[in-house]
Amino acid sequence: MSTHAIYNLERKPLMGKVIKWLMEEVDAIMALADRSKRELIAIGIPEKKIKSYNQWVNQLLFKPRNKTDCRKSLGLDGSFFAVFVGRLIEKKGVKILIEVAKKLPEIKFVFVGDGPMLNELKAAEKQLKNIYVVGRKNQEETALYYGASDVVIVPSQYEEGFARVVLETLSSGRPVIAANKGCLPEMITHEVGVLVEPTVDNVARQIKFFYENRKELKKLTDNCRKYALHHFSESNAKLIEGTYQEV
Repeated sequence: MSTHAIYNLERKPLMGKVIKWLMEEVDAIMALADRSKRELIAIGIPEKKIKSYNQWVNQLLFKPRNKTDCRKSLGLDGSFFAVFVGRLIEKKGVKILIEVAKKLPEIKFVFVGDGPMLNELKAAEKQLKNIYVVGRKNQEETALYYGASDVVIVPSQYEEGFARVVLETLSSGRPVIAANKGCLPEMITHEVGVLVEPTVDNVARQIKFFYENRKELKKLTDNCRKYALHHFSESNAKLIEGTYQEV
């Protein structure tokens, strides 16, 4: 059996009992990241049954690209871009980023994705010259937006699971400003990004810091690809494959 999210079982005792009952009959459990593993141990699943694993992305597609070329290809004009990639819903931090954009008119904010807040974002785009709403994109197009970015923002307002946007961003050689929630602290170290309590002031402060301190941003940028190759390559599939062969 595999898990793919943080379920907050400490607040859902009945669900925890059902999951424990189901898992008693399986031979092995693959938990996505250590945060998920700890959650299962807390409801009484034997630790020896559980292995934690990381996901991976296509690192031939998500790779470092020339920033100037990517911006020219996408028709983006500006000196500093903060990019959001994901579903346009409040718990992903979209509303937070709209407020951050109001505080930082010198920063360009690009939103890649679709969802219930699309119309609200488009309304903000009409009012604020530094917001670009580009809608849903395929993987090839999304890779260009990572390439065009200076930093990618993941301001999740909930206990985020193993966010693929982080894997794609770091594989693309770009640092991350992310919420200190869920699995994100397992995925991001001070070498490649910054974790913050995801409030408007905290996110705005960190983006502005990087805008004003490009050398500090470059230090992180230089580490990202190597870090991603070590942690998020296709070799992560071998653990899953090996576990199925064992059982």
